[in-house]
Amino acid sequence: MIFPVRICLILVAGFTLIATAFASNKPIFKGPHVVRYKLVPWRAALSFEKPAKILFFGNSLTFVRDVPGRVEAHLNADTDLDRSALTGMVTFGGFKLIEFRDNPKARAAVLEALQATDWDLIVLQESFWVLSEREQKNYRDGVAWFASVAPKGPDSIVLYQGRTRSALLPYHYGLRGWPKSPEHKVELTQRLVYSVADRYGMTAPPLGRCWISHPQFPNLYDSRHRYSNNVGTDYIARVLARAISIKLRRDAGQPAPIFTCPDGDIAE
Repeated sequence: MIFPVRICLILVAGFTLIATAFASNKPIFKGPHVVRYKLVPWRAALSFEKPAKILFFGNSLTFVRDVPGRVEAHLNADTDLDRSALTGMVTFGGFKLIEFRDNPKARAAVLEALQATDWDLIVLQESFWVLSEREQKNYRDGVAWFASVAPKGPDSIVLYQGRTRSALLPYHYGLRGWPKSPEHKVELTQRLVYSVADRYGMTAPPLGRCWISHPQFPNLYDSRHRYSNNVGTDYIARVLARAISIKLRRDAGQPAPIFTCPDGDIAE
């Protein structure tokens, strides 16, 4: 009789884990956005394994070619992690982080998502344009709001900036008040992101620096030079997965390496 009881306990635990980590895959609101969470893998549910759950917030730079899904795949292939990974995302096309706070529908989506399950990490993606004082203030205020609503506090937040725009895309590089070059924009952006991360104790991988140091840069964009192509998107996911893996291991009190860019020699 012990064996059937054990099977029942496993099934109950599995269904409970799935219920706490699942929300609808269907869009909740109308508009150019994606709201997605997924089922816990069956192998995790049946083994009582608690997957690392990571929720992404951002815009089309996150949902085009599914950056979270790619990060999840890289994390699950990471043999140094002792558990599987599960990702979800709440993204609105063209949105800045401050708009998740100020737009009623987006704000509701954020709060609903955060309550859906016990997310281990929250990843915030911002896209910068001119880096004006107003834009920098909006970024700081947007991150501050997410820090105030993150269930596990600011330390559970990972910051990353969308990859810099291609130099081949019409852009005002070099004009007064604008960055001088893609490299200059990365420098300014990284400085801002680091300053915010340091204030709250957040994680901020140097995605921009990794991006422009990649051997195939600038051939990491699609044909319109607006989004990263498959190679570029996978590289973004690899950078994020490496930083998240290090963060998860450190949080668990395990040895973790110093971050270095994949296919590069930039260390942070």
